[in-house]
Amino acid sequence: MNYLTNTVINYKKVTIDNKEIEDYTSIYFGNMKKYVSECDGDFFDWHFSVDDDKMERISYELYGSEHYWDILVLINSRDPLFDMPYNGDTVLSMSEDKTEEYRSGVFKNSFTTEHTAYMTEEYNKIISERNESFRALRIVKPNKFQEFMKEAYAVGCFK
Repeated sequence: MNYLTNTVINYKKVTIDNKEIEDYTSIYFGNMKKYVSECDGDFFDWHFSVDDDKMERISYELYGSEHYWDILVLINSRDPLFDMPYNGDTVLSMSEDKTEEYRSGVFKNSFTTEHTAYMTEEYNKIISERNESFRALRIVKPNKFQEFMKEAYAVGCFK
């Protein structure tokens, strides 16, 4: 499966050396937010993601093609790489990294083992809570997908 390809996402433009290029670190949600907010609620449903899920896999499961991953990104205003649920080991590793970053930046080497464990646990709670918020993904119902796309194109949501 090819990841993050075949996109209709409009990226913001930046000028570098007098050349206008797409800034792939940004996503321009443009008309999509407005369009989604004005859509009939019957267009949408919810999908609950598992650890390490990918937009492409969900797109394939729902619509029979991984190429609609970007529609999920747009209707949920998400970053396709970082706004999906991670597994517990990754969350713990992120918590440990955050603790180490804090320890080395503020206290240098004077952190006790107990304080390190406490900080890691606290960061783990925060990161886990944020991670869980990425499980619910608003989707376009498969039987409404073509109608949704036709109207989205008509109102200028895509390039």
